[in-house]
Amino acid sequence: MLAPPLTALGCNVFQPPPDPSVEDSSAPDGTSMREAGEASGIDVSVEAPPPETGADAGNDTSTGIDAGTEAGMSGNDGSTQPWWPHKNSHGCMSAGVPLATDLPDRSDPGSDLPPIYVAIDRFLTGSANNDLTLTQNSNAWEDQGFDIDDVCTNSATCPDTTDPSGQTLIDDPGCVNAQVVPYDGNLCRDNALGKSFGIAAQVSEVGQWFGFTEQDINCELLRGGFSVIFKISGYNGQLNDRDVQVDMYNSMGLVNLPSWKCRLTIDTPLDPNWPTSAPWMSTDPWLIDSNSFDISTKNTDAGVNDLPEGAVRDYAAFVRNGWLIVHLAPDNSLFWFDAERSSVGINATPGTFPGFRSFMHRNVIAARISKDQYGYWNLTNGTISWVNTPGDVVKGFREIGFCENMCQGYNQLINYLTNSVDTVTTGQPNMALPTTPCDGLSGGFAFLARQATISPKYVQASAQPMDCPEPLSMYAPRQGAGCNCEAGLGCPPDDGGNDAGADAHSDASTPDGGSTDGAGGG
Repeated sequence: MLAPPLTALGCNVFQPPPDPSVEDSSAPDGTSMREAGEASGIDVSVEAPPPETGADAGNDTSTGIDAGTEAGMSGNDGSTQPWWPHKNSHGCMSAGVPLATDLPDRSDPGSDLPPIYVAIDRFLTGSANNDLTLTQNSNAWEDQGFDIDDVCTNSATCPDTTDPSGQTLIDDPGCVNAQVVPYDGNLCRDNALGKSFGIAAQVSEVGQWFGFTEQDINCELLRGGFSVIFKISGYNGQLNDRDVQVDMYNSMGLVNLPSWKCRLTIDTPLDPNWPTSAPWMSTDPWLIDSNSFDISTKNTDAGVNDLPEGAVRDYAAFVRNGWLIVHLAPDNSLFWFDAERSSVGINATPGTFPGFRSFMHRNVIAARISKDQYGYWNLTNGTISWVNTPGDVVKGFREIGFCENMCQGYNQLINYLTNSVDTVTTGQPNMALPTTPCDGLSGGFAFLARQATISPKYVQASAQPMDCPEPLSMYAPRQGAGCNCEAGLGCPPDDGGNDAGADAHSDASTPDGGSTDGAGGG
């Protein structure tokens, strides 16, 4: 059976979303949006197996993804609340953002533990609810991320109190966007990337042909088809530690992949039973990409079961109130769910597999670090935020085969991203530059991570993606075929995408004209 035509891509996929101040009757009841300061309370964990080894006390069975929004107190007071949410100058609650200078007053007593490795096993991009099956919700981005510019720009939770009607929202710009009026999420969260992923997820072809859905990503994270690994060193295991190192590594999945698969092929449906399938075990070793290492260091302190330092790391990470805070360096570092050994990627021609790469500017990570009831270390309630340039996002799409072959959809992607910039790629994490042109898109993603097993003997170089490979799906348009579909199925009419700019600017808040076809390409 042929896949649906791409007409939807040419007309709707990257049009700006509606004004968030207008009630959306299509949003799912109860879970589409939380009230300001309200936690989701949804437990997405899978019960851990009995511990393979002994563990110390200090357990914490918290497994929720949502970072709390109650303002916490200073370090060393026994509090486990986040301290960065605050009321802004307009009297609105802001999600805030933890800074590198927010160290606790002092470290709690305790010797450094051996390095702890954790692997991401759930990651929310902003297009699904935080429930077991990740029910699609294009508004989910509104409750993810930080307020990285420390201003409220048309956030639904920050009305202008001088307007008795309550219809006017505070509009403090974080930078200058002459094309569209950006909208923050709830609690003034900056998450333009999450918003764009939420829009893309509404078009089935994007997910089906390229495996670009919350469900596909999280099925492989549960299965162990890929992940991102964090190494936490020099940590005393207590609520407060001023001196922690965090290294980040790319993983191509478990050394021994499970027999069950998310999809048999890219053109077969996702297994509906994936949420209850067997997750990876903490004793399962992971394959690590050698390109993740910093070849300039020898890491002479590494043990026989330790990895060299990562090329992406934070020497000045810390734990305060039980929250691990990380600002990875260098700027423009790579974050990659490398899907070459995923269910559909493992048999693909090298360089043609799915997955998605992002290059992180101004990144911030915050997560509760604690032990579960079985003695394993976990990161819960995690948020990772960064800024991408439009060109970097387009590059990520090109590497999965979403290129000129997608006709109007590709042109709309470029136009949407180029015109939706809401922040700057340089500056401090909480900096607003209201007179500086915007050049980046903010992103905020929720995640969980569990303790993982790593060994230096399971290291190899990853297969690098290529620019514009043939899509894995037989139904997706072929590269180089133009829009006449001579070598592919399901294409839209060949109009060259000339109206893409106008379509992408159809929102009433957008000035007329200003088409930017071709801008920001990868």
